[in-house]
Amino acid sequence: MEANELLVMARSVLIDAPRQLGADRTLAAALLVRQAMEAALDSWWATILPAMVDATDRAQQVTLPFYVGDTALAGDITWAWARLSATCHHHAYDLPPTNAEIESLIDVVNKFVELRAGLAPTCSNLTERESTP
Repeated sequence: MEANELLVMARSVLIDAPRQLGADRTLAAALLVRQAMEAALDSWWATILPAMVDATDRAQQVTLPFYVGDTALAGDITWAWARLSATCHHHAYDLPPTNAEIESLIDVVNKFVELRAGLAPTCSNLTERESTP
């Protein structure tokens, strides 16, 4: 399933969740957002640097700022990944995330999906470092 479709499903779960989900609707939406992020990252790396597809998630996060070209977005993606990982490994004593938290995560992943769709990678950070004495 494409990242866009997963994000649409996540928003629909937040807005119009079945009654059976109850308070778990935000957790279900978080799982969908995480799957969307994984799909977007896999697609990104398969296009930009295929060797990174098999790298660990942490290695992908560390390397991302050099290929995205927007360090703020790369930082947001890393933050979203950490938050989604914590949310998806939910413990009984944890409070579920709020709708606003999930919406902000959806927005971050959506920005990355839009960037991926445009395939506008730059290695500006890498180029700047190489040209600086």
